[in-house]
Amino acid sequence: MKNLFVKLCYLLCFLCPQFSLAQSLLVENLSGPITPNEIQAFKTYMNAKVNPDPNKNDGNIWVYGNNGKAIEACGLMYEATGDIDILNRMIHYCDMASAGRNDLKPESEGGQKIVWTGNIEPVWPSDVTEVPARAGVEQGQVLSHMVYCSLLILQNPGIWNLSIPNQQGALAQTYKQRALKYIQESNYVMDSWILPRFIRTNDRNRYYFPGAPNTYKPNDPAPWNQAFMLTNAFVRLTQCHLILNDDPSRITLYDDIVKPNLEWFFSETQPRKSKEGNNVKLFLYAIGGSVEDANHLAYDVEGLYIAYKTDRYGIKFEDLVPFANTYIDMVLGIPQPNGTYAGRIDGTVGSGNSGGDNYVRDEYFYLPTFRPDQFTRMANINISAGRIASYPQGTARLLWQKQQRYLGSLPNQSNLPEQAYGLLPGDKSVAVSLNVDLKWTGSTNTKSYKVFFGSDKGNLQEQGEVTDYTFRIENLDELTTYFWRIDAINEQGTITGEINEFKTLSLNITVPDPNSSYRITGNGGIITAQYEGTVNGTKNENYPNLIDLNTNTKYFIAQKKLWVQYQSPTPEILSFYEIASANDTPTRDPKDWILYGSNDGITWNILDQQTDQVFSERFEKRYFVVDATTAYKYYKLDITANSGASQIQFSEWNLYRVNTTAIIMSSFKAYSTDYGIDLEWKANNIKENTLFQVLRRDNTDSSFQILGEIKATNVDYYTFRDRLPVIGVNYYLIRQMNPDNHISDSDIVAVDYFTNSKLSLYVKEGMLYFISNALLVENISISLFNIDGRKLLVKHFSHPTVGSEVPLEITLKPGVYISQINTDSEVISNKIIVH
Repeated sequence: MKNLFVKLCYLLCFLCPQFSLAQSLLVENLSGPITPNEIQAFKTYMNAKVNPDPNKNDGNIWVYGNNGKAIEACGLMYEATGDIDILNRMIHYCDMASAGRNDLKPESEGGQKIVWTGNIEPVWPSDVTEVPARAGVEQGQVLSHMVYCSLLILQNPGIWNLSIPNQQGALAQTYKQRALKYIQESNYVMDSWILPRFIRTNDRNRYYFPGAPNTYKPNDPAPWNQAFMLTNAFVRLTQCHLILNDDPSRITLYDDIVKPNLEWFFSETQPRKSKEGNNVKLFLYAIGGSVEDANHLAYDVEGLYIAYKTDRYGIKFEDLVPFANTYIDMVLGIPQPNGTYAGRIDGTVGSGNSGGDNYVRDEYFYLPTFRPDQFTRMANINISAGRIASYPQGTARLLWQKQQRYLGSLPNQSNLPEQAYGLLPGDKSVAVSLNVDLKWTGSTNTKSYKVFFGSDKGNLQEQGEVTDYTFRIENLDELTTYFWRIDAINEQGTITGEINEFKTLSLNITVPDPNSSYRITGNGGIITAQYEGTVNGTKNENYPNLIDLNTNTKYFIAQKKLWVQYQSPTPEILSFYEIASANDTPTRDPKDWILYGSNDGITWNILDQQTDQVFSERFEKRYFVVDATTAYKYYKLDITANSGASQIQFSEWNLYRVNTTAIIMSSFKAYSTDYGIDLEWKANNIKENTLFQVLRRDNTDSSFQILGEIKATNVDYYTFRDRLPVIGVNYYLIRQMNPDNHISDSDIVAVDYFTNSKLSLYVKEGMLYFISNALLVENISISLFNIDGRKLLVKHFSHPTVGSEVPLEITLKPGVYISQINTDSEVISNKIIVH
């Protein structure tokens, strides 16, 4: 009886949209096909709760708000299910959007508004009270929604000549007639609004805002998220005209607009490495703007996917994997104390659009296409955040992605799998551990992966077949080059992967000159210890002797346990460390110890742990490898046991930041410009196939990140521009990688970066200062918070003097703080780390 009741209720939902059993969306599972219950819950919810008012477009709700996204949600669910009721609901929303267009909507209902052109334009103004009304390239997104409906109809010829149900009067049309109507009206908007104003024909058809009388970003290029909104419309219109084969000149026109704008976007992205070692892409919100935020990245992702899916514009699967990595590693990979994720694509947090979310935005569910290993994680984030029951755009995309994964797993699929990408360790990696986890980014249409591995590139041996994205290899030989590849498999066949190689680390370290810049404990830092050693007249056996490069001096103390600590002026990545025995009895030698690293002197991470160590000779130097990738400012050696005496003694404790051959780079300089930070360096005696890596870190980073790579040529002078430096101090080094896997690091260069559009805070001797290097006519409010969100300071200024340093009368203890500078036109948020 209970099952009969449930079925009856669902039947009522289907026949009577106003009746709802639960009126909430449903995700029953994260694998397999979309279930009947999930489909019915979606239809019931959309009919009962998503009923937009066509007379309202407040906040661009038909562009990127819930109304416009309702159209996309229905489209994706129709793609996934083929349920005609969902398509009918999508048509209903498109009809409402079309009727709400300014030139079609009666004045009594808020239409017929004069926009900034002085005319009544075919647009959807975001604020009906604004005079004149404003609209720009983002209007393309409304067209994209409606043309998406046309495209879905045209892709299903079986319904072309069927009448749309429940349509009367002028709306009584067949599905194909309605599709053609949306296309006709969208082309009209393009011809009368977009093409004359926002396409700069003398600059490769790029998207620009016009000048006067337009007052919104006059003569500036469109921000990337808005650019993609327009590109989406051109792409979908082109797809429709290709099916209809009715207007080749328009197809050519739209292609000539889409292609250069996509190329422009890709040219403005910068390749980086995430802390996980994956390739990521960083870029600005707009040319000349600040780094892209996680809010607007969602629209960039959507636009990239729509263009990629057409297979028309040269965008390949592997081109989009780094963008998926950007969201996964740089946004989701950097959770914040308040339960949100990073708000910008460089892993930082601001406010407003860059304030961070505690859930996955709907457009991001395109990304598991390129990182299938992340689908379950992303879905569970939304389940945990309560973003399923009443989040139709997100839930629809989640269910659509689930269906794509299911269809890709069927034995009768027609496509070969994509190649597995994102192999780690990366190609040409050096100093890889002797026990290594091989990892890769998944691929579409793949059921399993075969792992091939060996030291002979031409004769790799199969290691096993897995359905996961990782495989462990143990007990490798030191200083050996290994090769590996991943083959992607499904019922249609196998795609052979590319071969990566790496070289394992050395257990027998070749020690560089201790007087070189490689010795961290020789860089002018401070050494301290738990206990003072013996200091009595000419007898000095205190802890500073540990870094004097003289085994004839020592640190001696009548303790069985102790710690010593070194504070470096700048964070450094430790490669290995040295401990040397002293002159007296071996029973005083250290036996068990733990080496720690920290960036605040409070929170410590274990870097190495040794037990039962024996020094066979007096004044013996022993070296211990640390497979570290993170830079630390503080290093602490905690000796937990000696070899039996009631005292501890040892003569040297030195830290080394790299194990390399000699540096051949010289004249490495970096300096701030109006366009970022420019680097230049000279190099000689370059071997063939040498590679330079440019690395950077700032005060918010614990390790250096790769900005880019340059292949060496027959010249001896090289340059690189960092177009996305952080405000404040940026540290750079150049890493030379020779074809024999030897690496050489330059000295580290620091550059203090400010831009004319920024205000900044900085700490000097514990005091917080505010500085303005721009001519402002605004009021300024400064707030400071600790890492737990407690407000520590609020200050207000009016018209500060350019270049003045203003002390904010607060002394900061070591720790992490969040600053927020509010002006009349922007909000600037940054992390401040005090050491």
